[in-house]
Amino acid sequence: MLDCHGENRKPAEGGLRIGCEVNRTDTGVPRGAELRRVLAGITEHIEQLDRAMSSLPHVNKEGGSECGFAEDLFAQKEELEKQVIEDVNRLMGYMRAIDHDIARCRNNLSRIQADSAKLNRDEARDCYSRAQEAAERELREAVQDKDAISIVLARATAVLKVSQARKFPGREPQRQLPPAGPGAPEGPGPRTPAAGIGRELDGLLSIGPLEGTGSE
Repeated sequence: MLDCHGENRKPAEGGLRIGCEVNRTDTGVPRGAELRRVLAGITEHIEQLDRAMSSLPHVNKEGGSECGFAEDLFAQKEELEKQVIEDVNRLMGYMRAIDHDIARCRNNLSRIQADSAKLNRDEARDCYSRAQEAAERELREAVQDKDAISIVLARATAVLKVSQARKFPGREPQRQLPPAGPGAPEGPGPRTPAAGIGRELDGLLSIGPLEGTGSE
């Protein structure tokens, strides 16, 4: 291989080709600030489900309740639960893709370090040094993204477990009132988002705060 400063080298079989850049792949998974926006939306779905569960009235084994629109509240909760299940499946797909990307980044970094040890020219070593810095940065960002997903995924899984244990007796609940019509049950009132989510994201890694977590 001819490197970016003219040093003729043969890469090892399957070796990394360096041109002062690091091999990258497009996984189709949102990353960085875009991922944080997606996770914020999913977190809101989780909190909506949590609020819906807190508003569920007591029902007897026949589905009767002192609350006149109990079935509507259970139906609303089921709709939100389905959305969070979709979100969980989406996050698990993200995790698989990012795990693959982390492995690729580590492989790139290992090859760069091994190849750079064999270089003779200062210019070529400088090129590989920049490539190593880029590979380390990419790996660090991928690990941060994985950790951010892990936090939201764990929260979603925990809320789903509770939600799936609160079922309307005997049948799938159906809305009895139009969602936006007069007399329809009001959704749960606003509640402060999960406490410390931003701070938890920022404090998870020793490498510093994550971009766009909104921690104080």
